[in-house]
Amino acid sequence: RIAQAAQAASAPGAQTAAACAACHGADGNSVMAGTPSLAGQHAGYLVAALNAYKSGVRKDATMTAQATKLDNTSIESLAAFYSAQSATPRGAPAGVNAAAGEPLTGKCGACHGAKGQSMDAKYPILAGQDATYLAATIKAYASGARANAEMKASVTGMKAADIDLVAAFYASQTAKAGAAKSVSATEWAA
Repeated sequence: RIAQAAQAASAPGAQTAAACAACHGADGNSVMAGTPSLAGQHAGYLVAALNAYKSGVRKDATMTAQATKLDNTSIESLAAFYSAQSATPRGAPAGVNAAAGEPLTGKCGACHGAKGQSMDAKYPILAGQDATYLAATIKAYASGARANAEMKASVTGMKAADIDLVAAFYASQTAKAGAAKSVSATEWAA
């Protein structure tokens, strides 16, 4: 019943997602280096991210241009569509010991969950994301190019090599099916 409701809610989002497919993939699984996959991500997180691009709080010329075209209903439908898709892991870059990054993720797990499996819609799922994207994002938080006090405090002082290992570790993980499906206790009981 929950799966049917999610699928019905995401149908309009599939139409809106056509404009996103060139970068993020038709089903939200990007194959473009440096571009995040959206499939299986928390709908609440995606709504917040799109609204941040739309308002200019998050800076990216392409994303801001796309997000400003969307009304709230379109944003919510798009987020429902992507969160209902199955994530395909991107994998760690060749020649990188992804396992060496796991011990460096201690601070990350408090928000992003064990092995990047965030169960809180406030924080994105990192498991299976593109390593190039993750490393660039962490470095942007560390430098202040991307603003978030929690992230800046968590990553300030990390060495570039350690950031690359953390990114490789998360890229090598597989997002758990349904991890992004936030349901209430009432929905679980139904």
